[in-house]
Parts: sequence; C-alpha cells; structure tokens
Amino acid sequence: MKFSYKSQLNTHSLGFLVYTFIFYLIFFTGYFSDDFSEINRINENNNQVSAIPTFNYLNIPVLYYTHYLFYYFVDYDNIFFISTIKFLYTAICCYMVSKFFSLFVDSRNALIISFLFIFWPTHDSTVYWLLGQYLMITMSFYLYSYYLIEKEFIFTGILMAFLASFISYGSSPVAISLAILFIFNKKIKKSFFLIFPNIIYIVYYILVSKVFAISSVSRIPDSIQFISLIKNLIFQIISSLDSNFGIGFILKLYYSIGELKITSVLMGLFILLIYFVIENNKNVKKTYKEIFDFKLIFALTLIILSSMLMFAVSGGYFQTPFNLGNRVLIYSSLLLSYIIILFYKNYPSIYIKIFLVIIFFSIIGVSSHWKSQTQNQLDVINNIERNNVFSRISHEQILFVTGNQYSQFGKISHIEFFSESHVAEASVGIAGQRLLKVKTLNNAWDFDGLILQDRKYKHRNYEVEDSIHIYDSEKNIFTVIPTNQISFFIETLPKNKRHWIQLIQIRQLQNLINNNFPRLKYLF
Repeated sequence: MKFSYKSQLNTHSLGFLVYTFIFYLIFFTGYFSDDFSEINRINENNNQVSAIPTFNYLNIPVLYYTHYLFYYFVDYDNIFFISTIKFLYTAICCYMVSKFFSLFVDSRNALIISFLFIFWPTHDSTVYWLLGQYLMITMSFYLYSYYLIEKEFIFTGILMAFLASFISYGSSPVAISLAILFIFNKKIKKSFFLIFPNIIYIVYYILVSKVFAISSVSRIPDSIQFISLIKNLIFQIISSLDSNFGIGFILKLYYSIGELKITSVLMGLFILLIYFVIENNKNVKKTYKEIFDFKLIFALTLIILSSMLMFAVSGGYFQTPFNLGNRVLIYSSLLLSYIIILFYKNYPSIYIKIFLVIIFFSIIGVSSHWKSQTQNQLDVINNIERNNVFSRISHEQILFVTGNQYSQFGKISHIEFFSESHVAEASVGIAGQRLLKVKTLNNAWDFDGLILQDRKYKHRNYEVEDSIHIYDSEKNIFTVIPTNQISFFIETLPKNKRHWIQLIQIRQLQNLINNNFPRLKYLF
C-alpha cells in the first residue's frame, strides 16, 4: 500500500494527537496503594539505595529497576514527577504495541488499537497506578519482542523477551500464545527465540520462590486440588464475561461517564474534532478493507484463556472491572481492541460509532476519577501531618483508622486507599508518625468481647482490654470506643461495595459464592 507525503504527515498528526491525549489523561495522577508503602519503607531505611532487588522484587527483578528505584527520588506529593514517569512508560508501551499490530493492520489503525488496549476502561489500574503498570509493560514488551523477531532483529527481540519475562509472572500467557502464533506461521525457530527467555524466567521463579524460598511472595500454591482448580477456572470465565460484556462492564461505563466534568467533556470534544479532521482528510482515504487475521485472533484468545488458567491456579484474583485488582482484565482488552477497530473500519455502522464514543468518554471519566482521588489522598495525608493529636498517641497502643477505605465510583468502592492496614500505616508514617502502630477498621471486622478480628484476613486479630482508639480520616478527629460499644460502632461503619452483586439482594447467589469461595465471605 502506498501513501503520499501528505498522508504520512497526517499519520504523524494522528500520532501526535494520541500521545498528547495520553499525556492529558495521565497527568496530575499520583501515587496509590502499595506506592505509599514503598515510599515509607525507603524513608524508614533513610533512603539508602540498594543496587540489587530486595523484598518481593526478587521474583520480578526488572520491575525493581524500572519502577521501584524512582521512589528514592521523590516525595509522596510530587505529582509532576510521578505523572511524567507514568506517562513515559505508557507512551513507550503504546508505541511498542502499535508496532506489533502494524504487522497485521495499517499503522494508523495499529496506533488506535494500541491506545484502546492500554486505556480500555475495565483495567484502569494498569495505567494510573505506578506499581500496577507491570502487566501493561510485560505485555507490551513481549508484543514488541514478537515484532522485532519477525523483522529479523533477533538479538534485540530476545533481549526484549528477557526484559518482558523478568518484569512479571504475568508474562507467561503472552509468551506462550505469541510463540504459538509463530508456529502457526511455520516459523519454528522464531518461536523458540521468543519462548526461551520465558522458560528461563519460569525456572528462575520456581527456584527463588519455591526451592530456595528466598522471596516472601509466591504465586505458585503448595498444592493444587483439581476440584478447586475447576471451580476457580469456571469463576474466572463467568466473571470475565460479566466484566467484559455484562452488568459489570455496563456499570463501569455508566459510572465512568458520571465522573465527567465540564472541562473534561470540552477536552474530549476537542480531541474528537481533531481526530475526525485528520481521519476525513482526502489524502488518507482508503479504498481497501482491513482483513481479520484469524491466526492472530486465536493467539489473542489464547492469551485470555491461559491468563485465566494462571489466575485459577494461583487463586489470587478474579475478573472485575473495579478495584485495583481489575488489572487482570488487561489480557482481554488486547483482543477486544483489535476486533472493535477492525469492525469499525470494515463495517462503520452508527452503533459501532456510538459505542466507541461511549468508550472514549468513559476513558476520560476514568481519568477524572483518578485525578480526584489523587487530590483526596493528598488532603488526607496533609490532615494527618497537621493534626497535633497524633504526636500524643502512645507508640505502644494500636490506632485504628476508619474512612477513606476506597474511592467512591458511583455506588462501587473502587480505588483502594485505607482499605489495607499497611497503606494506612505507611500514610501515617509518611506524614511524620513512623512509630505508630496503625490498623484499618471497617465493616468487615468482628468483635467477640475480647478479640477484634478481620474477616478478610483471619490472621489479623487483636486483644482488646477496655477500649480502642479511633482516627476518623474523613472527619479528621479522634475518639475512644469502650469495649461495650465496639460491635455497635463497627455496625455503623459503611459497608464497602466492591462488586455489583453486593448492590442486589439475591441470597441464593450470595450463598453460592460463599459456599464455593469462602475467601469472599467478608463481602456479604
């Protein structure tokens, strides 16, 4: 296919528009969840830089260098710096994925597919949460590795595959599926080049996490029960269908649109206007249709299925478009983005156009939500820093924190903040009170008159003598609750809604989940 100079100029204009839009979406989003724990850990160690991976990063050593080291150079409120880092990684990933898809479609369509894959609204945590970017990066690196090897840049492609593999345990579904795609195209040697680095990583992961047990985190269970595996896999499939096509997906789009502000709507309309001007330029009109590559479709489908099998084995995540755990849905978005853009280009019906416009504004709404939560978190930590009562709390007692468990996304509890004790304690430490023992208290706790226990994490239980000290992070006030009022106080705390099933009262459905997945009982 041939393009004129003007056509190439318009292609570059589209690229400039896409990357400018990425900058707009990401800028003024800050740190979230485990980011605060990492910052606090570095502060406690007096900012002593370690040249080799430590802690949980032994399993994923490349991520230590790509992400963790940045925490040494910025404070929690340096939004400009961390936004820039997230933008650069996202822009690089968008470029890499677009190069992969350019092997199958026009480069302009490849760029749009790449953008949609990265910003598909069901897995926003893979973009806006710095530590959550690992799946976006490991997938993008492996897709780019395929492109390089296909273009005969063998050494660089293998090197990229090594980086992709050692960034995350989530690299294996992509590595296996892309290697099979090479096999489908009768390129056995290239298939080996692509998969070999991941085989090395799998061996390394087993040695580090299981054989020598020098890493504290392992996604490989000690034993695998067949019945449990089948249950988990079925749950993965059902929750994936809901998250990508069902009520979960519809609610994510609906609540995303509800997050739009006047300024973000105007920005969206402006971006759309520029896009349609570029697309409707007579120099880029095309007389051909893109062809669906069914080998590619099979490989992208295999990525989804193998990722669900991986999560079914580990038992750690289920498919949901809400909470930071929604990062697992990034595997599905690769196929969905490819199919929807090819349908749009080949069969540009009004329904597909409307759907893509909804997705577009949903993406902007999600960005607005993360920006709002960034500011809220900064305000909460600043309140803690300015509150003089903290300095009078004994370091021997436990301070329980309520409020700001999650961001509120419509009726769903979305971005985790003080839902986890280690984040609450890290945030208090960042605010200058590193010696305080801080635990999160919410509606998922029980008190039997002596022991206060977390239903989600059974090992978290604390003996209470005569009272507990509470810090309400939303009202910025302290209270003391005597033992005879603790149960009542817990009942008054808001119940976090982490899935749409909690919004309805179908007891049979809730019982089905509780009986087959006991770890989710705390939700009901």
